[in-house]
Amino acid sequence: MGQTMVEKIVSRQVGRHVVSGEKIERLPITKLFFNDVIGPPAIQGFLENFTDLFEQHGQPAQVFDPRRVFFMPDHSVPTFAIPIAEGIKSMQAFAKERGIKAYKEGDGIEHVVLIEDGHIVPWDIVLGTDSHTDTNGAMGTLAFGVGTTDGLYAMATGHLYDFVVPASVRFDLTGVLPKGVYAKDIILHIIGRMGAGGCSKRVAEFTGPGVRSLSMDARTTICNMAVEMSAR
Repeated sequence: MGQTMVEKIVSRQVGRHVVSGEKIERLPITKLFFNDVIGPPAIQGFLENFTDLFEQHGQPAQVFDPRRVFFMPDHSVPTFAIPIAEGIKSMQAFAKERGIKAYKEGDGIEHVVLIEDGHIVPWDIVLGTDSHTDTNGAMGTLAFGVGTTDGLYAMATGHLYDFVVPASVRFDLTGVLPKGVYAKDIILHIIGRMGAGGCSKRVAEFTGPGVRSLSMDARTTICNMAVEMSAR
């Protein structure tokens, strides 16, 4: 029996055949990004938990791969309070010390800027500190949001722990959109049919000839809103 897309992606990254429902003790992460809400506390947690460990081995506390970690102000742009500004400043300082890409206010929206800059590629496993990280699935990736704890441990180790490979719900799109109908209409219709919890703990996979007629902007719109039916 063939594999789902998520099974193929995870299999490729762990180097063996996996199936939905299987627990992966250490899931390798290929890209990781933080916004201005979760970034500052994740940095603080990273330094508190890993500085001593690194120093015991004679090294400064470093992320698993500076080329694969990104920081971006997104939720509070322009910054409207001193604590937020201080948090963004801490992200920039942390990134500069470790050779990490830190975006500036106004550089772009966190869910698409890495796609636009060519950092996201097919087969990636992308973690971001926001539920709409699934936008990056438009590139043929497994992409989903995590919180502070998973984010800071992934930043240190490059892995997500005790990950259960989710089952998938496949949506076959056919035809071509008529004038005045857009990708957002597609995903709102699907969410309306599925309900807010219709894809809970599962991955939404969009396929079929209808997908081929959609621009990348349209595909990112559909993937962005998949979380609104609780897609993993």
